[in-house]
Amino acid sequence: MRFILTPLLVLLTGLPQILFAAPSPGVSLLEVNETVVKLKVNIPRKFRGKNGKVVLQKQTTEDQYEKFAKKKLRATKKKKAIRLKLKDPLDYGAHFFRARVVAQGAGKSTWSDDIEVFKAIPFEPPLEELPEEIPPPPPVSPEWPMLAAGQQECPSGLGEAVLVEVNGYRAAIGLAPLVYHEALERSARRRSIDMALTGVLTHGNWLDEVIQELHGDFTLSRYAQNIAKHFQSAATVTAAWMDSPTHSQNILDPQLSALGTACVQAADGEYWWTQNFGGE
Repeated sequence: MRFILTPLLVLLTGLPQILFAAPSPGVSLLEVNETVVKLKVNIPRKFRGKNGKVVLQKQTTEDQYEKFAKKKLRATKKKKAIRLKLKDPLDYGAHFFRARVVAQGAGKSTWSDDIEVFKAIPFEPPLEELPEEIPPPPPVSPEWPMLAAGQQECPSGLGEAVLVEVNGYRAAIGLAPLVYHEALERSARRRSIDMALTGVLTHGNWLDEVIQELHGDFTLSRYAQNIAKHFQSAATVTAAWMDSPTHSQNILDPQLSALGTACVQAADGEYWWTQNFGGE
């Protein structure tokens, strides 16, 4: 028996061609407001280090998209925050976007997965109906703010001495002197008591404290405040304020006409100072 070996030729035709597309970028939302959409884009490796752009499309229907924005990229890195200014504000509700990277010498990536941008409707609390006539608040007799436990009064006369020091600086440049104002001193005392209690040099809610002590008397309409700690005399604390541009601006403000100064000693002996100014 003879075996004849003949070559077997197999022709494979009609098989689908396999295309290797560039991977899509990863996109996540960082911020959205009236005029800006800010995205974080993970740039595929193929596109890194090249100049190009990120193209953003907005979904219009289930399968349709339209050009929305583009942003130039220079020497792209692995991750890039893209800040896109909007020509028109987004409507309230959900919007879907997709992005791809285009770079010189690397071509175009495939589109990213859709990313949802949701613009919420701002909450506005309902307006309360006010009575046609608001009755005036009952009269309140001013009370001198009490010291907290362990606190002490600073040596007497320091507030008056600070007023003399301040008016000396004002007179040197031709400004009218400030006058003592009891409500401003009461509110200054509240601030010094609070700082001495917490150990924090802060203005806090100083304007609310001033308004509370005015008890509806708004003859003054302009206010300012200086605070300090540690100094133990009127001359040294005023000199320190004058060495500061922002503090000296209050002392030498020609539109201010009244002053109340307070000093409180904390439990550890530290001095806490407050100056409240007022003007018409």
